Amino acid sequence: MTTTTITSSVCAGPPPSRSTTTITAERTYHIIKIPGYSSTLKVGHGQALRTSPFSAGGRTWYISYYPNGGRETNKHCISFFIHLDDDTVNDDVMAQVTFSLLDRHRNPVRSHTITTTLYNFSVPNSSALGFENFIRRDELQRSEYLNDDCFAIAVRLVITEEPSSFTVPPSNMHLDYGDLLSSKEGTDIEFVVRGETFAAHRLVLAARSLVFKAELFRPMEGGTTDVIKIDNMDAQVFKALPRPYLHGHLARDRFR
Repeated sequence: MTTTTITSSVCAGPPPSRSTTTITAERTYHIIKIPGYSSTLKVGHGQALRTSPFSAGGRTWYISYYPNGGRETNKHCISFFIHLDDDTVNDDVMAQVTFSLLDRHRNPVRSHTITTTLYNFSVPNSSALGFENFIRRDELQRSEYLNDDCFAIAVRLVITEEPSSFTVPPSNMHLDYGDLLSSKEGTDIEFVVRGETFAAHRLVLAARSLVFKAELFRPMEGGTTDVIKIDNMDAQVFKALPRPYLHGHLARDRFR
């Protein structure tokens, strides 16, 4: 009886993609070599050979190889899977895996390179991920990638951490502006209504109203306007008016 051992070796691997939506915790790149391919065909369909365990991201993993497929429906194909081999997983283990057939120079064959979606290995009964129809056996046997009864694949495992989620508190900016207005700190313009003075902030007024912006920043011989006089309104009426526009809380188009 011939025993065939599949080997796994850690390599540097190709450079990672620049675009990503997650924070990468660890990347590993393994080359799986299958010597004595014809001997592995003696393994029945649904049965697998496996690599020795390896560590990545603080977890234990291994690769399984089904030379005659994992199911009756794909018995003409070769299947590969990666397995999380930890008995207890308390936290989410998120990972993405790329399986690549390698040519004789150990370069990935583009037509036989497949990448999974981001996958949660910690979900019950979901500790394995791979491809049942990785390549048909007859296609591999006709190809240049089977040399001296041996072929190899690369497995690139990217273990990720999701960005920490946090709740953005509601904005109290209008209240902050209101407090600033009440204290008169930083005020740089005044409304004079029938002799009574009301302080305000020029930039807030200009940001909230195109009318105020035109009035406050129009070219003048003596510089910008520092005082706005209102003679057609009683001071008590002005004081009673809603004044949130002075601290940024009124709808922007109210004073356009």
